[in-house]
Formats: sequence, structure tokens, C-alpha cells
Amino acid sequence: MKRQPFLNHEFLRLVALTQNTPSRITDLYFRISRTLKDTLNLMPTFTYLTALHIDMIIGENDGLPTEHLHLAFLEELHIMHVTWHSYRHDMNAFSALAETLSLPSLRRLLLTSQAVEDEMVFEPLLRKFGHSLHFVSLVRPHIINRYYPYDYRHPLPLIPLLSMCPNLRHLATDTRIPIRMPTHAHLTWIDLWVQRRFLDPSEQSAVTLMPHEEKVKLPSLRGVRLLDMSLFPFSGARTPLLIPPDMVGSTESVIWSYSSVDLRHDPGLLYRQKVNEVDDVLAESLEHRL
Repeated sequence: MKRQPFLNHEFLRLVALTQNTPSRITDLYFRISRTLKDTLNLMPTFTYLTALHIDMIIGENDGLPTEHLHLAFLEELHIMHVTWHSYRHDMNAFSALAETLSLPSLRRLLLTSQAVEDEMVFEPLLRKFGHSLHFVSLVRPHIINRYYPYDYRHPLPLIPLLSMCPNLRHLATDTRIPIRMPTHAHLTWIDLWVQRRFLDPSEQSAVTLMPHEEKVKLPSLRGVRLLDMSLFPFSGARTPLLIPPDMVGSTESVIWSYSSVDLRHDPGLLYRQKVNEVDDVLAESLEHRL
């Protein structure tokens, strides 16, 4: 008996969009579950798409894309990758994406996945598009949860990443502290997602986290900024783009006040000014139990 495809709500929404003035749509954000192949087959309808964000959950028995997909105007691709399968399965999925995607205008690539610890998983995408990229974000999603016993001692694969992105200007990632960097001629800004215990607003700068011998490797570097991880649920991996590091000068600061978050941008720091005391007590309690 032939297995029937599971058409979830997101896929049906996408089908509806293809039938209603798709040429006007420039930004798409949707969840992919079992329908990656079928979803990408609908993408050519969106002629002027410039930004695509997909939450990708692919099962081991789900079909992978095989048809060539050319998106002439796509400048930003964000993949939130949820995985509980084998390394080989993840590798096959990203290899299929690299083989089928043609993105001549791509400049910003955001990858949010626990698989970033295995740099080879994303190598196909970085190797194909790396030369054109100006902004790359690599974030492990479980670091967002402050109740998770995250180990900062595990470094991210920055050396192979930067070697495949020779024209990169802006890197946003989480990594161990103090940061260790490979040589790169054009990297201008580095944003580091960190837990609150690493934030020290009195210092007004995150450059102190990078030893002098590391800064020498980056002749174009203008600054290193710490991003408060508690901001991630509000603005996600696009935070460095929404609030760029050059928004404030060496003696400036900007303060925003919203009903859900008080935000402050100082030189080298972007953080929440106030954190709910109840949340802090709960977090400390859970940390002691772990």
C-alpha cells in the first residue's frame, strides 16, 4: 500500500499562498514537517522572495529535495533545524539542500541547530554559498533554555566556517569564553550569545574577552559584542540584524522600554535591563537540582 503524504497546516497554508498573488510576497516563514521536498517544489511560484525562514523537522523516511530550485532574489536564508536522528541523516538533508538550491543573491545565512557541533553537517551549504556570505549566524537552540545544563567548554567549528566564508563581515554565534578565533581578513563584527552570568554592564565592552593575540588575527575587526541570551525568545537569531553592532558609538547607548522587555544597547553589550525576580529564583532552584 502506497503511503499517503501528511499535509500539515503549514503546507496547506503555503499552497493557498501560491494561489493568491504570490509575486507580492518577499518574506516567508513556515514550519516544514515531512513535506520538505513538496514545499521546495512550490517555491518557484514566489518570484521575488528575498527572505526565507523555515523550521525544518525531517524524519528518516521523509523525501529529500531532488528538483533544482532557483531563487534569484533571495538574500537571507534561515534554517531552524530540529533533529533527533542520526548524523548521516542530517548530512544527507543538508547535502540535498546544497545540491538543489541556486541562490545567487544570498548574503545572510542563519543556522539554528544542535547539529552545529558537527561542522560537517553544514559544510555543503557553507561550501556552496560561503564566498557570497556577509553575515552568518550559528546558534545551538538548547542554549536558549537557561534551565539546560549547557557546557560552554565545547567550541563551535569557527576555523572551517571562516575558511569557507572569505568575505564574511559579521559573525553571530555562541562559543566558549575566552573566545579563540582563526585568522580572517575581512571580519568586522563578532556577536556572541552568552548567559547572563557573563554580562558585566560596568565594563561597557566585550572586547576584553578576546586576548590581544586573537585580535591581531582579525585586522578588520571593529568590535565584539555580547548578546544577552534572555533576548533570544523575543527576537531570535535575527537580533544582530535587527539591532546592528554599529548602532551605537564608543560612548553612546540606546534604551528601549517595552511591556515585555527593557532593552539596553551599550558599546559591546546588548542586554535586558530587568529580569523577572521570580524567573531568577526558579532558574537558580533548577540549576541546583541539575
